[in-house]
Parts: sequence; structure tokens; C-alpha cells
Amino acid sequence: VQMPFLYWPEATFEKTTRSVLGRPAYAFRVLVPAGVAAEFGEIAAARAFLDTQFNALIQTELISHANRVLKSFAFVSLKKIGDQYVPKQADYRNEVTRDKTRLQITGAALNLMLAASFFTPDSLAEPAPLPSPDSIVRIAP
Repeated sequence: VQMPFLYWPEATFEKTTRSVLGRPAYAFRVLVPAGVAAEFGEIAAARAFLDTQFNALIQTELISHANRVLKSFAFVSLKKIGDQYVPKQADYRNEVTRDKTRLQITGAALNLMLAASFFTPDSLAEPAPLPSPDSIVRIAP
């Protein structure tokens, strides 16, 4: 899942509202930077919803120049495992065509210790280290 708008510089707070999960969320509108506008022609802005309690991203929308939502992403359900929440289901929706893809997570590796070099651009061509089977927690569908 790539969300480059999280790094776009012109973000403004819009309101506090309810997210798709029914939780209170801060809504931020992020304008497309001039240098990126040519690449994302129909997208004028993005809206990101952050959970007010956990400050975690729980919903996003890509918005057209006519202020219409083009695409959306939202967590549908989460599961608490120990002290952390893990996504169980997420929906990706093309709001224009109404096509939807549901991502369902059935297992997650937790408490991994990854070297800082794993997150550098040079390591993109390297295969990710496989987690130990003991670190994988099953999430029932």
C-alpha cells in the first residue's frame, strides 16, 4: 500500500468526524504538490483520517478537482493482539466505478527486530527476511 500523500507538505486540519469504523477521527486534507500534479492529473487532494485515540491512519480518500472522492481505503476491522492492534480487513474502493477489493489478513508476524538498513532504498531489491514461525499469530477470518 503506497500513500505518497502522507509526505506532501500542504496538509490542513479539516474537522473531527467519525471514520468508517465509527471511531472519532481527525480529518486532514493534503493538497497535491505542484511538482506531482502532472503525474496525478485527476487528483487534487487526499484526505487522511487519523484515529483520535491511537493517532493511527484508519481511512484515506483521493479527491478530484471537483471535490469528488475518486478512491478510498478504509480498515473494516481490527484485532487486538497483546498491546497492539492488527488489521483484519481493509477495503480499497474505486468510488467512480464502485469496484471494491477487500484485503483480508489471516496472520501477522509480531515483534520483529529488523535492521535499520532494511528500510533503505538500496535494500528494495533484497528479499525480506522470513519471520520465524513462532512470531506469526493467526488471525481468524
